[in-house]
Amino acid sequence: MSNRDAFGARVRVTGRVEEGPSRILYQEKRAESCFSASGPPELHVGLGPADTVESVFISWPSGVTTTLEDVQINQRLSIVEPVTWYSRFDDGAENWTTVGGSWEVVNGAFRQSTLEEQALAVSDSLPATDSTAVARLTYLGGTKRLGLLGRVSADGLNFYAAVLEGQTARLYVAENGELTAIGNPVPIDPMAMRKSYVVSLAMRGDAISMRVDNGAPSFASDTRIDAGAVGFLTLGAAAAFDNIAVF
Repeated sequence: MSNRDAFGARVRVTGRVEEGPSRILYQEKRAESCFSASGPPELHVGLGPADTVESVFISWPSGVTTTLEDVQINQRLSIVEPVTWYSRFDDGAENWTTVGGSWEVVNGAFRQSTLEEQALAVSDSLPATDSTAVARLTYLGGTKRLGLLGRVSADGLNFYAAVLEGQTARLYVAENGELTAIGNPVPIDPMAMRKSYVVSLAMRGDAISMRVDNGAPSFASDTRIDAGAVGFLTLGAAAAFDNIAVF
């Protein structure tokens, strides 16, 4: 979940002149707008000649996104980040179950510190069929393989995963503990010690997709798992996980 004032949120407004081309406008909410001073808390988007707003897309600092369509012009909007469950690990990780590895909360992040072949942590979030999970993943050593999980079974044997793998990321499905790739790899910034990534994993029916930071998405279609919680995964790596949100 983002900071209370949503500093760092990015807004993309697509406007259009009647029977004309679309015009895309960008804004970002900042803590400071000039030297040693801050501006008003609202973001003002001037549409110029555009008389229609086709869409408003918000990328929140947490990685969660919001899309509004057919928005009326000349109005003030109040938009709330659409999070249904989140954890910052400020109060520990009592509501998480771990399978393998050595997990502990360190400096406000859930850290797995061993290089075991596979280690998982499963949250107590309510099982969901359609949801999107977003979290920050930080590489701390080992094989450079770590991931964000969705639709995880309580025993950690079945799930979908967005896995970072050095210079690429890829979608996987696990059945009875066996990992199978279900999507094509997409490039990411090369992994380095203590480098962090914002990873999202979206599950809507049989449509599974992932995105790392603002990179290219990866898509797959799969029907093997219909519901479950969220979690984290390391494969021979040490890593830290924080700011997980589900919407």
